[in-house]
Amino acid sequence: MTKKANNNASDMFGAVAEKRYSAVKRVSKLPVEEALPILKKGLKHWDRKLRNMCSREIVRKLGGKAASIVLPLYVKGLLSRSSSYEQLLRKEDATLTGYVLRRSRRKDSLGQVCKGLYSQTKHYKRIQEKQTKRDQELLADNDRAGQTWVAQKISPWDLLKERFSILKELKENTAQFVLGHWYRNNTFDDLYDTFEIPKRSGGKRKIEAPKPALKLAQKAILEKLTSDVRLHDSCHGFRRAHSIVSNAKPHVGKAVVVNLDIKDFFPTISAARVFGIYRSFGYKNEEASFLTALSSFNGRLPQGAPTSPMLANIACIRLDYRLSGLSNTIGADYSRYADDLTISGPESITKYIALIRKIVEEEGFALALPKLRIHRRGARQEVTGLTVNDRVSVPRVIRRRIRAALHHVNQGKEATWKGEPMSLESLTGHINFIKSVHPDLGQALFNSLPQ
Repeated sequence: MTKKANNNASDMFGAVAEKRYSAVKRVSKLPVEEALPILKKGLKHWDRKLRNMCSREIVRKLGGKAASIVLPLYVKGLLSRSSSYEQLLRKEDATLTGYVLRRSRRKDSLGQVCKGLYSQTKHYKRIQEKQTKRDQELLADNDRAGQTWVAQKISPWDLLKERFSILKELKENTAQFVLGHWYRNNTFDDLYDTFEIPKRSGGKRKIEAPKPALKLAQKAILEKLTSDVRLHDSCHGFRRAHSIVSNAKPHVGKAVVVNLDIKDFFPTISAARVFGIYRSFGYKNEEASFLTALSSFNGRLPQGAPTSPMLANIACIRLDYRLSGLSNTIGADYSRYADDLTISGPESITKYIALIRKIVEEEGFALALPKLRIHRRGARQEVTGLTVNDRVSVPRVIRRRIRAALHHVNQGKEATWKGEPMSLESLTGHINFIKSVHPDLGQALFNSLPQ
């Protein structure tokens, strides 16, 4: 540190602070195993004087003018002892934190800042106690073996990974970004792009797509959820080895097929409900709040985030159990694909629609009653776009349209779908859809595509 920097420290803190700062400088040059005991003793002695010196005005000055002086003190946890500074942190008015996060060019600045903020919490002390116990056991083992023991340094990121386990699944730069953004803003709502796409049934569907760094964090959460959660067997949406075909199979050849739709599926699931899901997995309040912020938008599940489908499936686990139990009681079959509910069985199941509606509402959802469909034997019965009268198949009208579009392409004409131009990529997608249900027919159509 230059002489000018020391003069600035003297002007700002006075002679006592300069003396403390010089002591920190000297201690920071010592080996870790020698420096830590000195710092622990020094903190107790300096606490009262630093609390008196570190007023709101001084913190603001430090945040704007003296990062080169403050950072070493801050890393050692000296400033975080101040009661006035703790109040600033609680009010999210700690300009020093924001300054260091935004301005410092040091790669490890976020870890250092978090260490300073975190060093006085109960969680940190518990981790320190565990580390001390492990070190003592290691020392005893090495003494018995006649080996030289080397003290281990606890890195700030190790502490944060103990606190937020999801950070272990991310690359360090992504973890630093999302954690720093959360400390500054306590939300990720500004990291979404909102746009609309046309619905298949008409109208517009609003999509909230996360930006790349947030999307990476959400994918890590999704992997964790996928490995930890067991969904009900009646759930077929957004699951490996499940599809609209597996969703339709239980309803083949039934007397009556009832289709119901949950209204505003993702927006109905609030951030409070998502928080409850994470708490039920054993996450503590702080980490559950962090994961909830990563997974929600404007206080609800966003339609476009990788985590939303799985969280929605988890939110529906009890609904699936209740409706599956009811179906077994009345001799029916039940399945759910995202927000599409299907119950099939004898004619008598129609009198239970009111009870089904009541169960859905008790589980925090609502049915879109205009979309209620009752298909009886003798008419076309559909489940998630597939006919199930005698077997699972793509509706005949869809197959005819695809054959017609393919014929136009092979004749050198433009393919159309419901009167609208159709790209070759879109046609290929429709053929692959047919292939997933009718492998032989789909392969024959695929072979007819122009090369």
